[in-house]
Amino acid sequence: QDQQAYFDLSRKWQDVLGNAGVNHSVISDEDLEAGLDVSYDVLVLPSAVCLSQVQKEVILGSLEAGMGVV
Repeated sequence: QDQQAYFDLSRKWQDVLGNAGVNHSVISDEDLEAGLDVSYDVLVLPSAVCLSQVQKEVILGSLEAGMGVV
């Protein structure tokens, strides 16, 4: 995937969530590595092609804590 396709897909998710009235935030790779705020209900990964081991651990821990992942 090229960079523009990634940003287009991310924008589509933001539009869908915004149009549905869902409060959402866009986080960076660095944010993900630092850990996720437990107040999030769902983590949307529009194009997770390559994740670091730390990112995988954060995501798995979030799933175990009851967060959804799409």
